[in-house]
Amino acid sequence: RMAHAALRATGAGREGMMREMKQTRGRSWLLSSCSSCSFSSASPLHLHSERRSFHATPCAARKKGFFYELGLLFSKKKRDERGKALDEEVNMGRFPEMNELHRTGGKLFDADDNLVPASDSIIFPDVKCFTADGKEHDLVQILRGKVTCVTVFMRDFARPMLKSWEEHIDEVKQEYPQLQVVQLSFVEGVAYRLIKGWMISSMKKRIQPDKHDRIHMCFGSSDEFRKALHVKNRLVAYIFLVDSQGRMRWQAVGYPLPHEARFMRKSVGKLMEVRSRK
Repeated sequence: RMAHAALRATGAGREGMMREMKQTRGRSWLLSSCSSCSFSSASPLHLHSERRSFHATPCAARKKGFFYELGLLFSKKKRDERGKALDEEVNMGRFPEMNELHRTGGKLFDADDNLVPASDSIIFPDVKCFTADGKEHDLVQILRGKVTCVTVFMRDFARPMLKSWEEHIDEVKQEYPQLQVVQLSFVEGVAYRLIKGWMISSMKKRIQPDKHDRIHMCFGSSDEFRKALHVKNRLVAYIFLVDSQGRMRWQAVGYPLPHEARFMRKSVGKLMEVRSRK
């Protein structure tokens, strides 16, 4: 009788284990493939107690690798975010950004001929970005204490627009050597994080070596960044002047008009004058 009871207990334990394995099978691939977690093979499943014991190394203690990023790509949170973004695009209409680009030529608005008053300005949004040497920084740290011209583009459609501004920016840089220039590009999509090293290297090849210090790449969604600055179209280039307090004081979009280049030079001069008095 005791032998039969032990066999029945063992069988129940095995059946319980199998039921639990079937319930967790849908997410077991993520646990087993996550390179930031490791489970000890020295801690087997204990059938007699119907409990599992294992030792896990905290994820934060290990470097996040390929399968961690791949897990993010298929996580429920990311799927919900992509679904929400798709719904927003559908509600806006079919290809709204492209239609606006064709209608305006990328000139969504004319730049102001003066600075935005400090009291009415907004703080330039912070993002995590990678420099040309592959190091990650907060944008706010890069902008702190300096007058900065920030150029932003999110799609290759905007690259020619950005190129057309570079000549004017370089002229202002020669006149005001203290001006910092930051070229911020967004690479949206979790999958691109897997090849970010190659993408940074590719970006460096497109830019002259003496301008590599301008490269700053953000691997992530631009949604919050665009909302903070009230810009919607991702197919055009944006030019911003940020003062030493991190406030956005002037902006332009699309291809530069002659008077806009003059406004930019005048605005940089005013910001430098204010900075020198402090």
